Amino acid sequence: MARAAYQLGSQPLTLEVLSEVALEGRPVTLGAAARERLRAARQTVELIQRGGNQAPAVYGVNTGFGFLADVRISERDVRQLQKNLIRSHAAGIGPRRWCAPCCCCARRCCSLAIPVCASRSAISCSACSMAACCR
Repeated sequence: MARAAYQLGSQPLTLEVLSEVALEGRPVTLGAAARERLRAARQTVELIQRGGNQAPAVYGVNTGFGFLADVRISERDVRQLQKNLIRSHAAGIGPRRWCAPCCCCARRCCSLAIPVCASRSAISCSACSMAACCR
């Protein structure tokens, strides 16, 4: 019998659920409330992006990260910054490996990151809301 999908943002994420997702391949869906929070976050980030150089400085959206947090990213480079952010979080270094443990780790990371992002304010999770910029 197929397992019911775990719905992110609608149900608590327990260690048991995380294990089922990562090790047993339990399907995962995004709940309506979480989807709406991510949509609103994306909309906020796009508003900041459209504001260009006149928009307020927002960490990681139109500024650098960490030590470069005070460095303002120019209007023409904001989109590239967001693409680079997504790519840096979606890639590693070294030879490409697609083994079962790697796939499990990726599923665990995604299962943990998305609900956190779906429950936070728009600005605190701008990277997730800009993910579609890589299309």
